Amino acid sequence: MPLWYERVHSAQLDPVPVGSIMPVFYFDYDNGEGLGAARDEIGADLVDVAAAVVEATQTLTELAADTLLGTAERLLAIMVRDEQGATKARVSLAFRAEMTG
Repeated sequence: MPLWYERVHSAQLDPVPVGSIMPVFYFDYDNGEGLGAARDEIGADLVDVAAAVVEATQTLTELAADTLLGTAERLLAIMVRDEQGATKARVSLAFRAEMTG
């Protein structure tokens, strides 16, 4: 499994059934290579969209450390979807390294 997938789901051992007590959110990761977002099919149960944004932000900062090495410019993003497939939030990180002088 890709590293991003393991990081998003590292605390979750089993898929969360649809209709659980807490809403299920899915985290689609776009590593900025132009291939589009890798779709999360497992999801994570979190109390609300705000908690999902916190999770996406933490995951994105961890992924950036591995993804950005040797890169001059990249836009990373995690889209947060609900159980119905609607995008509820987008967390992104723009990176640019420039040589000066």
